[in-house]
Amino acid sequence: MERAKIEREKARIMKEIDKHLKAEAMYNTEAYEIKIQIIKKSIDLTRNLKTELKEIILESVDDLRKILHKYHDDALDLREKTAELSQMLLKSKLLQQQLLFWIICSQLTSLLKPFEQSTAKMSAETYTTASMAIVVTRGLNNVCEMLGKNMYHPRVNEVHEKLKSGLITRFQNKEFHKELAMSTLLGPRFKTSGFNDKCAADIAKKRAIDMALQLLSDTRSIPLQLKLNLTLHPKLKHLQMKFQFGMTSMVKLRGYNPRPL
Repeated sequence: MERAKIEREKARIMKEIDKHLKAEAMYNTEAYEIKIQIIKKSIDLTRNLKTELKEIILESVDDLRKILHKYHDDALDLREKTAELSQMLLKSKLLQQQLLFWIICSQLTSLLKPFEQSTAKMSAETYTTASMAIVVTRGLNNVCEMLGKNMYHPRVNEVHEKLKSGLITRFQNKEFHKELAMSTLLGPRFKTSGFNDKCAADIAKKRAIDMALQLLSDTRSIPLQLKLNLTLHPKLKHLQMKFQFGMTSMVKLRGYNPRPL
């Protein structure tokens, strides 16, 4: 009796074990299949991702290639346009330099024209008299002062300053120069009007009067017998020739300035 009971209990336990094993085997099979499916799905997903990524990369590379080609074409166009612009700027710069050159030449011509006119006037004379020196330098000084008010190019202004300073340095006190002052005063064209400084004119006039008085004094001191034969005395002969030359020049040039000295 006991033995039969033990056998039944043993059979029941074995049945439970077998049932449990079957359930576990079924569970393991389902879990394995699920895992396999998950792995397959993962593989498929990975493949799909790789395919999509490859397509994206290919598209990106193609787009990048297109972009690079476009940049290359734009760079070529930009280089051509830059070259054209450089040529235009070079031509424009040359034109500006040529225009500036002609402006400077025109301004230099107007600046130097009074000097050219003075040179031509003095060159046209049969002989240049010293009486013109003070008058010409005064005129050129006045012209330089007037031209200094004009708006010149800086290079032309440098030339103007050089001319002006040169005139001042070389001819500033020419009205007090003994020979030039006397020549201007005794010249029938200018006389006292050739002086800008009244003091210089007065000094020259006084010197001329003193020279005339000295000449008269020297003439009166010659003995009477020598006066009868002027050709015999060298001093009288020189004075006679000087007087005749002066009279001839005054008669010839009297029409320049009828105003008395």
